[in-house]
This record gives sequence, C-alpha cells and structure tokens, in this order.
Amino acid sequence: RHRLSEATRPVNTGTKHWRDVLAQAERAVILDFDGEERWGLTGQLCDVGHADLITEAARLLTSDAWPLRDLGTSLLQQLIPGTTETSVRQNLDDPRIPVLLAAALDDPSAQVVMTAIYRTGHLNLVAKLLGPRFHKVSDPNAGIRQAMASVLDGLYPDPRVLPTLFVLMEDDDDEVRNWATFCLGAQLDGVDTPEVRDALAARLADPEPEVVFEAASGLQARGDPRGNQVPE
Repeated sequence: RHRLSEATRPVNTGTKHWRDVLAQAERAVILDFDGEERWGLTGQLCDVGHADLITEAARLLTSDAWPLRDLGTSLLQQLIPGTTETSVRQNLDDPRIPVLLAAALDDPSAQVVMTAIYRTGHLNLVAKLLGPRFHKVSDPNAGIRQAMASVLDGLYPDPRVLPTLFVLMEDDDDEVRNWATFCLGAQLDGVDTPEVRDALAARLADPEPEVVFEAASGLQARGDPRGNQVPE
C-alpha cells in the first residue's frame, strides 16, 4: 500500500493546498478504491506536517462509507516523517492516534481492519493495540491473518508469538504463509531455537516459491545448512 504515481511529491505549500488534495482523494477512493489516482493523491500528503490531518482522519473514520474510513486510517501513515521537521515528528505523539487506530481495528469492514493493522506496525503501536486483539490472528478473513502475520514481531517476546507464527506458516493462504515465514525468518532473525529452525525448514517444501525463499533466507541467517539445500 505504498504505490505512488510518478508525479507524486510531498505537499508543502500550505493548508489550502493539502486540503484540496485530500478532497480529491476522497472522491477518488469512492470511484476506484484501489486505483492509482487514490494512492497518488494520498502519497502527496506525505510530510504535510499539519496536526489538522489527524482531525481529518477522525472525520473520515466516522463516515458511513467504508472506503472513506479506510482513507482516514491510511492518512495516519502520512504522519510518518520523511524529513526531520519537528512539526511532523511531534504529530506522532498526538494522543488521538492510538484512539483512532483502535476504532479502525474494531471496524466492521475487513479492509479497514487490515489497513489499521499495518498502520500499528508503521506507528510502533503493535504491542499497545494488537496485544488485546491477538485473536485476530485466527480471523476468517485471510487478509487480516496476513496483516497480523506481518506485524507479530512487534509483540515479541510475548509467548504467544512463536506458536502463532508456526501455525500461520501452515495456513491455507499463500500470502499468509509468506508473511508469517518472512516475519519469523527475517524480522525475528535474532530468535534462534531448534523449533524455529525446524519450522523454517518445513517451509522449504512449500508450493509457493516466495515462501521457500523466505524460509531458506531465515535458515541461512541462522547458519543452518538446510538453508542452502533448497529443493529444485
């Protein structure tokens, strides 16, 4: 969810300009939720540096239309500074952010929940917000399980993390297995136990090549020779 058009650049020309861009993004997300225009416009809001952007996110999260609630959740990502501007960094400490993300995590739309899970990772709020919502690792929606798998390293050393990753690495969904294997193999590469190595080695026979690659990489990072014996 970081696709930007070639013309995308941060908006830094004042409040009126970024509000105009946001209004265009609202129209675009309704017309074509996953379209390039929506992502290009959202990307232009990077480093706006206005606390009012949080207010706009809160407004969108009260919408009856789930695409607008998803856009509001996405806006919280734009608060992550690509520069060292103090005004932008201070917004990350705004107490409204965890409240808004918590609401999004409990949204009735699976898409909004997925976006919120990814944002907890980007904003370092995984432990605070997903610890109490750990049950989402077994959600019927594969997209939510995938999102959870991608951020579980943020909950380690919670004793639930490793057993859950072992289960998700055997999920029926290819992307869930891929992200769970990446999380264990790469994001938790400092965790090295026989159980971790065996779980990675088991994925060397996975039908999805990307999963095999992540498993082999994880084993290699731990000095396990099985990582060099990838099946043809």
